Amino acid sequence: SPTPQDLIWPNLPLDDKTRKAKRWMGRLFYWVFVFAWMIPMTALSATSNLINLIRMIPNSSDFIENHGVFMGLVQSYFTPIIMAIFFYLLPILFRFLSKQQGYWTQTTLDRKVLVKLYVFFIINNLLVFTLTSIFVGIYGQIKALVEHGTTTDSTDYIMQLAKNISQVANFWINYVCLHSLGLTMELAMIVPLIT
Repeated sequence: SPTPQDLIWPNLPLDDKTRKAKRWMGRLFYWVFVFAWMIPMTALSATSNLINLIRMIPNSSDFIENHGVFMGLVQSYFTPIIMAIFFYLLPILFRFLSKQQGYWTQTTLDRKVLVKLYVFFIINNLLVFTLTSIFVGIYGQIKALVEHGTTTDSTDYIMQLAKNISQVANFWINYVCLHSLGLTMELAMIVPLIT
């Protein structure tokens, strides 16, 4: 039997019908959130590929040349910082949702939160974010090549695809570095120490 500290006492008196109803409602809210979050994730992925997004606007080459530092900062740091903050808050949301589903112990709650985070990360970050970034980049780069008249054969398109995939990889490297800083602060327990 679990220790008393591991039990979630308000969930113990729930009957089976109530617990099942709460679990189905929790699953429904979770999947609605996962698919609804694809919209902001797509917008966030566009900011990680800002240069190619601006290339879709006609006559934007002057703006790109004049504001290269700003766009580089936005692409390199803004999006990973926003995602790191979001993924700091996301486990709190999923813990609350899982607690409302009527699980009895903290251990079960931790497992359910981990599963929710993993599925959310796979669907929204790896699939939606990466694929959107690649496609926005490919479209923007090929449009720029066509406007300048530099595309002569199909190898240019293949090179743009490879270049774009490497740019998405740079984003993930920045994200992991920034996220590991947050994890280091979380392990050092600076916030609980101060509060």
